[in-house]
Amino acid sequence: MGHGRAVALVRASSLIRLEAVISRGRPSPTRPDVRGRRSGRRAPLADPWMVDFSLGMERRICEFGFPGPLRDQLVDAGLSGVKTATSSLLADWQRDGEQPPAAGELQTVIDSAGTPVVIIEILGSEVVALGAVDDRVARAEGESYQTAAGWRSAHERFWREEVFRDWEGEVPVLDDSTLVVVEWFRLRERV
Repeated sequence: MGHGRAVALVRASSLIRLEAVISRGRPSPTRPDVRGRRSGRRAPLADPWMVDFSLGMERRICEFGFPGPLRDQLVDAGLSGVKTATSSLLADWQRDGEQPPAAGELQTVIDSAGTPVVIIEILGSEVVALGAVDDRVARAEGESYQTAAGWRSAHERFWREEVFRDWEGEVPVLDDSTLVVVEWFRLRERV
C-alpha cells in the first residue's frame, strides 16, 4: 500500500471512538503466523497499526490465523477467555523488522471480515525454543491442545502449509531450536 490514511469509526460499548489506520509508505506486511498477524489473504487494512486518538497511542492489529474458519474459531476462543496466548515464529518478526510486543501493549483483534472485535492487552512476550514450548502454552492457545506435542504438530503443519507458502527467500528450519514468540494476553474491552 502507498502513503495514505484510512479512517474508521469503531463502536466501543456505548462510546464511538475515532481510529485512524496510517500507512507509513512501506508495503503491507505479509507475516502470517498462527495468530495470522500478517497475511496476504486478510481484510484490506492500510497498516498493522491503528491510532487511538482517545488514548493518544498506536495500537497494533492482531489477526489470529488467516481469515476463515480458523480465525473465527480463534477469535471465539479469545472472546470466551479460553485463548490467553498466541504464538508465532521469531523469524517472522525479524523478517518484517519488528519487535515482539511488550507488556502493556494494546492490540485490536479483528475477525475474518476485518472488523475490530476486541482489544487485548499484552501481559508479556517470551521467546522460547520450539522444543521448549510446554503444555501450559498449548492449553493457553485455546485450540483444544492438551499437550505441547499436539500443539507443535498442528503449528508446524500450519507454518509449512500456510505461512511458508508465501515466504520470500529461505524458509526457516523447524526443529527443536527454532525460536517462537509466545504472547500472553488478556481481554480489555469488546469493540
